[in-house]
Amino acid sequence: MIKKFQSLLSIALVCLVFSGCDPGSTEVQPIAVSPKDMLKANLQSPADTGMLGSEMVVIEENIEKLAVEDAAKADALRKDLEELKKANNATKIKSKAKEMIGKL
Repeated sequence: MIKKFQSLLSIALVCLVFSGCDPGSTEVQPIAVSPKDMLKANLQSPADTGMLGSEMVVIEENIEKLAVEDAAKADALRKDLEELKKANNATKIKSKAKEMIGKL
């Protein structure tokens, strides 16, 4: 009786394991976030803290992505980004980052 129960339990477990691995399951599509939204999010940290960090690389990448949609806006943001990089105190950094967010 115990052997029969163990066999049934084993078969049930195998069925459960393989039923979750259906190759025909639907794929989850990634959420598309616009470059403008990404730029706003990345600029928010310098706008709040007055400090520049690794987000600068991502900001540059997103400006390049924005150029596909709106070249004029991307050019203006590139110029602002250069000024942001040169800013030498927290007040200037905050001001320039907020200005850039306002252009988006």
